[in-house]
Amino acid sequence: MKRGLVFGFLIICLISSMFSSEVDAYFFTFAETKHDEIVTNWGLLGGVGGYVFDGQFGLTGAFDFRNFTIGDFQPHNTHASTWPDLFGDLYYLLDYGYGWYESDKLTVSAGFQELEKGLGETYKIWLAPNSGSYPSVSLFYKPFGDVFTVDFNMLFLRNEIMDFSLENIERIQTAKTLYYRSYSLNLFDAFRFGFSDAIMFFGRSLDFVYMLSPAPFQTMQEIMCNQTGPWASDAVNDNGFMGLFFDYDDDFFRVFGEVMIDDFFPEQLFDPSKKTEGKVQKIAWDLGGAINIGERSRIGAEFAGATKYTFQASAHSPTVPPYAYTHYDEGQWRDLPIEYNMLGYRYGENSTSIDVFYKFKEESWDVQAHYEFVCFGARDPFREVKNTGSGFVWLDDPVLEKQHKLKFNLGFDFVWDTHLDMDITVGRIWNKDLFEGLNENIFEFSVGVVKFIPMMQFMRF
Repeated sequence: MKRGLVFGFLIICLISSMFSSEVDAYFFTFAETKHDEIVTNWGLLGGVGGYVFDGQFGLTGAFDFRNFTIGDFQPHNTHASTWPDLFGDLYYLLDYGYGWYESDKLTVSAGFQELEKGLGETYKIWLAPNSGSYPSVSLFYKPFGDVFTVDFNMLFLRNEIMDFSLENIERIQTAKTLYYRSYSLNLFDAFRFGFSDAIMFFGRSLDFVYMLSPAPFQTMQEIMCNQTGPWASDAVNDNGFMGLFFDYDDDFFRVFGEVMIDDFFPEQLFDPSKKTEGKVQKIAWDLGGAINIGERSRIGAEFAGATKYTFQASAHSPTVPPYAYTHYDEGQWRDLPIEYNMLGYRYGENSTSIDVFYKFKEESWDVQAHYEFVCFGARDPFREVKNTGSGFVWLDDPVLEKQHKLKFNLGFDFVWDTHLDMDITVGRIWNKDLFEGLNENIFEFSVGVVKFIPMMQFMRF
């Protein structure tokens, strides 16, 4: 298998070089050890990867062995029973693997990607790198340069699987797909604003009504679900999100704001009598700014959060799919840490977080320092009961968990194209797991190293 990977990568380099005189290609190996709120054991990881890009077309991928826990869950390989005890908890994953095409106006990528969508430097409220890659297709189009851009992404989170061994064929896994799209308008040099929306649906991997319509996803959902006509479908029961954003970023100063709306009832803002039980405002937000100090330093702050019940279905019944905005939602995986399982904002519903940071970067090394405050109440993306309360329900629990964290990161390049990253986090938790008076110190760390091996130096034409 290893020979096949090496041979395949060299063939890619050869083909790429035929079309371009400038090809960037390298292998890399990497290793990491870590312990944090997700990886609760002494986690170890090691892997290999590759990258090739000829100026328009590119391929990249990485594969690793690890023993990382996911909260209280320890993944296993079924063959581990025959391995030495030292390797009993090892399993392997495809970190990512995708190809892409770039031109002046269009970028398209497809494969196993871990997408990041959102304006924040610390928090991404739409799509965040919390739990690994997934099959996806992305398209970024700017027909008039940076004046107007379209960003469209399809995430195939789960395939549909049928059990043909049964007399009456049964569906044992339901397809789950998320579409995310963003339109951005930049009429000034440093200021842009725009509209974002997303739709999550079950039972099919592709939906051409959503995919091909230029109208917002929620508009098409209304047409199919809440109108009577031959175009309507009683079977469609999807979960839509929409949002607005702005971003001002010049050479010295940046400020941005972004809101994601799950459910919103504007009449409640002007008439308190319209607040009825169960109609809650479900929104998430991310606000922040930063100042550049010279060419190398940057200081800033970010404030994000989400009201209670955001990222989940409003109605619950046996006929309503589990519309949680999570990577995994099948019964046995519902106890995964929220910070791992969320597709977007890592702390999920009924939470808030503030990050104050300082960043310094030199040519061969960089350092960061963060202070983060996190506060949340009861969070459950898979509630089996209907929403309670009305209006903005947020952090109204009798007991709240509060976290204060100091984070430090150092990264630097040293000999032979090798890069080292070191992170350490210390802090304190109050009311851990919402148990009043249960307090605990925080100590987290990670150390990672990557060795790059340029490949074109070995090729002669």
